[in-house]
Amino acid sequence: MQTTHHALRVQGDLPGFERGATQLRALLDEHQVAGRPRFNVELVFEELVTNVIRHNYREDAARHIDVSVAIGVDAIEMTIEDDGQPFDPLQRPDPARPKSVETATLGGLGIQLARKASKNVRYERTPDDKNRLTATIAR
Repeated sequence: MQTTHHALRVQGDLPGFERGATQLRALLDEHQVAGRPRFNVELVFEELVTNVIRHNYREDAARHIDVSVAIGVDAIEMTIEDDGQPFDPLQRPDPARPKSVETATLGGLGIQLARKASKNVRYERTPDDKNRLTATIAR
């Protein structure tokens, strides 16, 4: 089996995210991606795309996110590219663990979860001023 490449364009809002997640699930079904690899791909998509939607848009941005998915025998590589403000999420330290459930706050774990679900995550700012985050997930 060779690597197949697919492109998704996700509108930069929550309904757009839902449509993109549905397209991703159909793609994973088509390629019979199941179990832990599927869970990890969906987790990485959800955490990284929703972070862009919630935190990384200027008022004048086009508000869309390009997602490319390369499905291979051993790995799935997902590249998420947006035209939002420059932001390298990998430079953020992992949040401190709460001392108890009562002191825990919601949110702030998306990047950490995406890192743990991936073999490798890398960031670059492209020459055309886009953020590009690529995650490689074991199949």
